[in-house]
Amino acid sequence: MTQGPDRGPGLPPVDDVRGSRLVSRVAVDFVLRGVGEAAQLFDGDMARAMIFMTLAQASVVGDRKASHEAAIYSDGVISDAQRRPVSTMAVANALSMPRETVRRHVNALVEMGYCVRLADRRLMVTEDVIRRPEVTETIHRTMQHFRRLLDLLKREQII
Repeated sequence: MTQGPDRGPGLPPVDDVRGSRLVSRVAVDFVLRGVGEAAQLFDGDMARAMIFMTLAQASVVGDRKASHEAAIYSDGVISDAQRRPVSTMAVANALSMPRETVRRHVNALVEMGYCVRLADRRLMVTEDVIRRPEVTETIHRTMQHFRRLLDLLKREQII
């Protein structure tokens, strides 16, 4: 498919209603499945799953050096030395959630051992947490959902 206005390569043009709706539908399906997979780590609590995923992602996103360093590890996990701690307020802002709600969930995540609170009160999901069998399995299941999304978009000639 050609590049449309304000679209990346491979995405349907703005005036391709069918293609745009299909992309929207499968993208939302992927997001919901991914959050649902993560929620299983927390007895189905989707808010806690979103906060956990945001903490894990915020500490490594945008850091090309950390992404490059991850290639050193056979499992692709970025080392704690390359991670950036995140504040509760940054998570609350990223998710448009009340700070107090995020704080309560963060306290539970710390208590459960899914993240650590550093001396400066910022938070980090450590490489050991990412390597836990239940987290690794969740990542693998999410990857299967992502492959399903790509297969559907290829089959429909969107990409």
